[in-house]
Amino acid sequence: MKAADQVALARAELEAGRPKPALRQAWDAVQEAMRAHDEGPVRDAELLARDIAEQTDGSARADAEKLAAYCSALLDGVGGGVRSPGLLDRMFGGMRTKPIDDRRPCPECAESIKADAKVCRFCGHRLR
Repeated sequence: MKAADQVALARAELEAGRPKPALRQAWDAVQEAMRAHDEGPVRDAELLARDIAEQTDGSARADAEKLAAYCSALLDGVGGGVRSPGLLDRMFGGMRTKPIDDRRPCPECAESIKADAKVCRFCGHRLR
């Protein structure tokens, strides 16, 4: 089932007065949207989660707030695109790689050193 259809089903669950099934369906929609690299359903799920949070209290409200925060981080963290690796890095602090041009080879020993290094830390060669 497409993520957009799942969000529509979740909205129908909420309108029928069933916020918990609506949340489960919305979570499924977000996961499907990630697999399809489709940010539209994620935005819709975020709005739905905020609606659920406004209309409920207790654990349903807390779960809805978590879903809204998750969707927001997903959308903000990857610059408007939905890609799982970017989300995992964003949500769980995955290791970030340094830009390739941040390093250069030492002209003396060819070890990889920082581009703005004054002295090679491997061989001691003074750099300009």
